[in-house]
Amino acid sequence: SASTSSDLPYVDFRFNFFHNEHTQFGVSLGAAYVVLKAELEASAGVVGPGGPIVGQTVTRTAKEELPVPLLGLKFDQELGEGLSAGLIFNGIFAPVSPYTGSVFDGEAHLDWFASKNFGVSAAFDYQRFSLKREEANSYVKFAYSYYGPRLYLTVTF
Repeated sequence: SASTSSDLPYVDFRFNFFHNEHTQFGVSLGAAYVVLKAELEASAGVVGPGGPIVGQTVTRTAKEELPVPLLGLKFDQELGEGLSAGLIFNGIFAPVSPYTGSVFDGEAHLDWFASKNFGVSAAFDYQRFSLKREEANSYVKFAYSYYGPRLYLTVTF
């Protein structure tokens, strides 16, 4: 059997260099903590003389965890009282020995703010990240992409 899992939690700080009462355009600086895991398990058995099964199960796991800086652009437009929509693009290409990889996250989102500083957001999200580690005795490559809905809380200050 084979299984994979991945997590890409991130936090960013956003600065608007164009801001009026209805429209915002700016940049973001943040970091993600990439966690990638792949596991492969194989079992084999042989029926020996007299019927006992002689077998073995082998499991191999590869896991990579590393922080990744993110740079981005953002655009938000007010649609009504407490309601806004926007686009966010975050990403980076990072060749840091022994790793080479990239992270890209793009989303179209709709935000509803219950108060000035607290809101709930729904988004259609596209995430893609790839990571390669090449050393003398090992080679690991992960690639992952996700597109679909996302729901999250937004805090502004």
